[in-house]
Amino acid sequence: MLGLEPNKQVAFEIEAGEVRIKAARATLEAAYGAVKPLTRPEDFERIAQIAQEEHAQQVGGTPG
Repeated sequence: MLGLEPNKQVAFEIEAGEVRIKAARATLEAAYGAVKPLTRPEDFERIAQIAQEEHAQQVGGTPG
C-alpha cells in the first residue's frame, strides 16, 4: 500500500496530532559512513595529491 520494499527506510511525520509514515528520501547525511575508506585514518593530503595527479593526466598537463 505504501510502495515500500523490504529493508527500505521510512520517515515518520507528525502534523496536527496525526502520525504519517512515508518512504524516507535518500540524503547525503544518511549515506555517511556507507563506504569504508581504504586506510584509517584517512590521509587527506595524499587523497588530494592523487586527485590532482589524476586530473592533470586527464587534461594533459602536469601536477603542480
